[in-house]
Amino acid sequence: MRKFTTLFFLLFAMTVGSQVFAFEYEGLNYTVISPENKTVSVSALSGDLSGDVVIPEKVIDGETEYTVTEVAQNGFRLCGKINSLVMPNTITKIGMDAFWGCSLLGEVTLSDKLESIGNFGFNSCTSLKTIDLPASLKTIGNQAFANCTSLENFTVDEANTNFTVDGGVLFSKDKTILVSYPNKKGSVYIVPSFVNTIGANAFFGCSNLTKAIVGKSVTSIEEGAFYMCGYLKEIVLTNSIKTLGDWTFAYCGALKSIVLPKDITSIGNDLFAGCSSLQEIVIPEMVQSIGNQAFHSCRSLAKIVIPENVKNIGDQAFKSCLSLAKVEWNNQITTVGSEAFSGCEKLKVMEISSPVTEIGIGTFYGCSELKKLVLPAELESLSDAIILDCENLDTVVCYAVNPPTCSQWAFEGLPANCKLYVPAGTSDDYSKAYGWDKFTNVFEMEGTSIEENISETVRVYAFDGKLAVDGLNESATVEVYGLDGSKVVEFTAKPGNNVFELNSGLYLVRCGGKVVKVIL
Repeated sequence: MRKFTTLFFLLFAMTVGSQVFAFEYEGLNYTVISPENKTVSVSALSGDLSGDVVIPEKVIDGETEYTVTEVAQNGFRLCGKINSLVMPNTITKIGMDAFWGCSLLGEVTLSDKLESIGNFGFNSCTSLKTIDLPASLKTIGNQAFANCTSLENFTVDEANTNFTVDGGVLFSKDKTILVSYPNKKGSVYIVPSFVNTIGANAFFGCSNLTKAIVGKSVTSIEEGAFYMCGYLKEIVLTNSIKTLGDWTFAYCGALKSIVLPKDITSIGNDLFAGCSSLQEIVIPEMVQSIGNQAFHSCRSLAKIVIPENVKNIGDQAFKSCLSLAKVEWNNQITTVGSEAFSGCEKLKVMEISSPVTEIGIGTFYGCSELKKLVLPAELESLSDAIILDCENLDTVVCYAVNPPTCSQWAFEGLPANCKLYVPAGTSDDYSKAYGWDKFTNVFEMEGTSIEENISETVRVYAFDGKLAVDGLNESATVEVYGLDGSKVVEFTAKPGNNVFELNSGLYLVRCGGKVVKVIL
């Protein structure tokens, strides 16, 4: 019967121009890699495979003998009853996910000719305590030993030219890269001074780690390095670090605070996603962008200050930050991604003082306590559902002279009594504009009209007891005088809105050689 099955597969493969066919031999499944070289990969017939498994060096199908050279991708995935495994020295490759989830696998003997272990190769082998890596090994894939919760030590043949071990921890041969930290190695780890780079996923899922100290020699931490270290309470970083990869600290649920290196230029995608205990963080001044989901579900984060070099906020950057009550903006942000602040239930006031031109879908969706939303003069367009489920929204202020374009769904869910404040002389335009016509209470802001302002682009006006000046070139000087001629305030303008609180009264505002009057 086996000969007939093999012949059928061979004829089919020849028909479609392929040379791949499979057969069963003594309880395991084999797939031909090369008919010419007579090589095959091995895999389990089903997840019920159990006990001690010995993979043979040679297998026979019909009259042909094959050499086993690979463990197939997903070959023994979720074979949760295997206790031990011995490979022949003919195997050179372990495919992706090959032993993922083999939870009882406690002992593995690798091939002396093994050259590569694929991504997730032994991921979630929770009974594996140690692994001996041969001299031939050249590459280890992403998360190959992640979630191996019993793993205490790596050992590497001294003849290996790519990897070495120090204290049971796996490093590159020159020890400049920390490759993988055994999950059960220890609760506190000081990264050695010879390390320059903490590799991708190096501490992935290390549930035993509570504190990590990264020395001055480290300049780069790659993506996912501390991903899902659920009990990591403290990590010490230095200003020598220039880059932090995406996902670096994601789902470190016990991390309450962290001091970031001052010279990093970006907060990467998902950098702190799921850090549910994170209460405070200072974003360094050099940061220019905040990535997608960067602080997603940081439920304990109460305040965020966005420094002035930041230009972009990614999609869902602060989504579901349930305790976030205050956001301080800079004056250079131009893009706010979709759902950037959705689900921030404690956010009551959002004043966008930067020159944002576009606001993404659902940006403030589900901000149930939001009462006031202030939109900048530079705003050009609004996407759908930006205030959906903001049932307490009372006031929207838009400084744009021309109503920003939006769809009919932009203000979906607008509370019936919500008030809209717009620049003097523009209320009719807003009342007729598509999408904005949902507002039934439209008011013009007090102060000078558009025609009385400094220029077509520079506006001076009063609103809510504050003096506002926008449209200025950066570094322009503005002087504010009282009626008695005394200088009340002088400031250097930043791009976007410049807002100041003053006592009520009449003021003269000088800028660009012109003076206008403002009544507060």
